[in-house]
Amino acid sequence: MEISEWEALVKLRITEPKLGYRGEVGLITPIAGSAREWEAVRPQGLRFNYNSVWLESSNAEDLKKVEPQLAKAAAELNVAHKKDLITLV
Repeated sequence: MEISEWEALVKLRITEPKLGYRGEVGLITPIAGSAREWEAVRPQGLRFNYNSVWLESSNAEDLKKVEPQLAKAAAELNVAHKKDLITLV
């Protein structure tokens, strides 16, 4: 798929009517720029909300440091209304 086709798909998914009628998913990610990829593969009717946590590397020590951030990130995703699912990606 060419970049222009991919960008058109993302734009369509973002602006489609009835976004979220099948559910809302909160995605917690250590990479702030990954929202674009998730929008490209999002099933119709789902709405994604994003939050990020700080992760220096993927070794065991740094992964343990992320744990206290997860509860805060999940709570921030539920501020406006409760999500159907919150996951770490």
